[in-house]
Amino acid sequence: MTAAVFVDRDGVMNELVPRPVTGDLESPLDPNHVVLMPGVAAALQRLRAAGYAIVQVSNQPAAALGDARIEQIEAVQARFLEVLDSVGAALDTYRFCLHHPDGVASGLARFYECRNRLRGCSSTLRRSWTSTCAHPG
Repeated sequence: MTAAVFVDRDGVMNELVPRPVTGDLESPLDPNHVVLMPGVAAALQRLRAAGYAIVQVSNQPAAALGDARIEQIEAVQARFLEVLDSVGAALDTYRFCLHHPDGVASGLARFYECRNRLRGCSSTLRRSWTSTCAHPG
C-alpha cells in the first residue's frame, strides 16, 4: 500500500472568498473564484515526489445550508481539479461531505459521520491507503 497525505481544500489548498451576505470567508461557490494558495502546487509536487498519494477531504455544507446547489459545489470541485492538473499537482482521490446539522435542505440537514474528516470521509479512504491521522489538541 502507498502512504497517503490527507489534505483539506478550502483555506488550505485554495483561497477562501467572502460570503456575499456577511462578508465572512468561506469556500468558493463559483468555479471562477478558485485560486490556489501560494506554495500549494510546489508542496503537492514534493509530496508526490516523496512517494505519497494525495487525498482531499473537505466539508462542503453550502447545499445543506441553502447557499448553493450541489451542481455548483461539483463545478467548483471540477475547476479545482483542473487547476491542480494544470500545475502538475493532481490528486489521487477526494471526498467531501455535503451534510450540515443546521442545514435546511432535505436529506442534507443532519449530522453525518462523513462530516468529521478524521473519522467519516477519511475512514473509508484509510481502508485504501496506509495513513497516520493526527490533529492538533
